[in-house]
Amino acid sequence: MNSYAAAGEDIILRNIFYNRLNYEKPGFFVDVGAYHPTELSSTMLLYEMGWRGINIDARPGFETAFQEIRSGDININQAVALRKQSMTYHIVEELPQANSLSKKHLEQTGQLEKVTKTIIIETQPLKQLLDENLTADQKIDLINVAVGGMEEEVLKSNDWKKYRPRVVVVKVKEETLSRLQDSRSVQFLENNFYKAIAKTYVNKQQGSVFFIDQL
Repeated sequence: MNSYAAAGEDIILRNIFYNRLNYEKPGFFVDVGAYHPTELSSTMLLYEMGWRGINIDARPGFETAFQEIRSGDININQAVALRKQSMTYHIVEELPQANSLSKKHLEQTGQLEKVTKTIIIETQPLKQLLDENLTADQKIDLINVAVGGMEEEVLKSNDWKKYRPRVVVVKVKEETLSRLQDSRSVQFLENNFYKAIAKTYVNKQQGSVFFIDQL
């Protein structure tokens, strides 16, 4: 089985849902910072298994490839943050997956000097995007968040009582298990009764942590 993700995140998700959680039918995902339908994608494997969902990304024109390859999904070209506001979006043309609203994150990852241009874009909270694009009876099984240093804001912008998935995956910068508690995203999810059960490692700037709902 092919993995499309940076460090096998999609294989881990398949095992979580179909082995640990005993899913028998395809589920529904929300992928914030989806980037590309197949490259570095944590949800393409699930899509091939019949899953459908919402892909959200701030990169201008990102939805063109999604509409061609994953037309069964809802694809939204939108930046997500804690509130509606205008923010500066930094574009790294030679490495578009490094694009970010966070100048601090770009400095920490050594990408700031590679920024080729900036644009002003409008942001929206995740809960508003879900209100606008989901039916009242749509259950969310997975939320995946990888947004270049804005993960905590995205998490805080959701309504966790209304939109509470079984599994959450969030990108973090902490490279070792012993440092996970330093992550504000990890702290936020644990305070909302999610339990960390797995972690991947890509490099010193990124890795993903997998959480299961404990309520």
